[in-house]
Amino acid sequence: MMQNGSAAEHRVHRTMQDFGRTFKESAPIFGFGVWWFCPPNTALTGNASRYVALHREFMKIIKTLLIVTGITIILVVVSIKSFPEWLAIPGGFLMLSGIAFNLVLDAGGKVKGWMELLEKKGTVSREEGLQRNLNLKRRIEEDFTNWLNYSPENRKRNSKMLLRAFDGDQYPNSNNPDKFGEYSWFAVEIKSIYHSGIEFIYGIDELVIFEDNKWNFSKDAKGKYLEKIDAFRVGQINFSDILDYDLKGDEHYRFPHFFCKFRHKGLPFESTYFVRVDEKPPYYYEFKDKKP
Repeated sequence: MMQNGSAAEHRVHRTMQDFGRTFKESAPIFGFGVWWFCPPNTALTGNASRYVALHREFMKIIKTLLIVTGITIILVVVSIKSFPEWLAIPGGFLMLSGIAFNLVLDAGGKVKGWMELLEKKGTVSREEGLQRNLNLKRRIEEDFTNWLNYSPENRKRNSKMLLRAFDGDQYPNSNNPDKFGEYSWFAVEIKSIYHSGIEFIYGIDELVIFEDNKWNFSKDAKGKYLEKIDAFRVGQINFSDILDYDLKGDEHYRFPHFFCKFRHKGLPFESTYFVRVDEKPPYYYEFKDKKP
């Protein structure tokens, strides 16, 4: 603590002392640049790794200090041009610099708070997400009993459903494909519940099966193969990608509508596999077994 000097000098000195505790939290005002150049540390072990981690932290400090200092200098220059009379006051330059420095740090703290608020807004914690998905699963099991409790051939209700992008604006007047060649609404057949969501049949493909149980689409097949089969294309939609559903549908399609996030290359399916139509073993074929 300084014992002598003007009040302005004392304030500037105290500000510099506080900087070490506050500059890191203030970084978000300039933080996009800092975060891009200084990503968070991953797990590091050993002396060399500790050195690397310390070096990264040091570089964060240096870069943040440079950014804070640069903005402070700009603010001081602008202030001097706007209020040149400050230079005539004893200690005026130091006082002006201290005020500018405090303003930069204070603004950084506020912007950090705003950014954290924006990041948290609309996000769901893992606990809330789990509870939400379980509640949706229970609703679906209750509302779709007439479908899920029976095999497709024994159902009294038509298995047809409509999948719609919750943020789509083409339904029902148009349905043009997106950049992936996919559509924002289309008909499917409900199949079953799986551990993370619901399965729907959304097509039939002709596959060829090879000796090592690898497979390929018949149109792309090369070389000898054991057999050619028809297979249902089954898409899996995670509960977290289903916003809601309308059991009754609407005047255009009077069967259940599912409103989903089409975030998997234009589709709502987090995964797709194939099931033999003839139900002969092996029943399933996955993309990991597709022949290159």
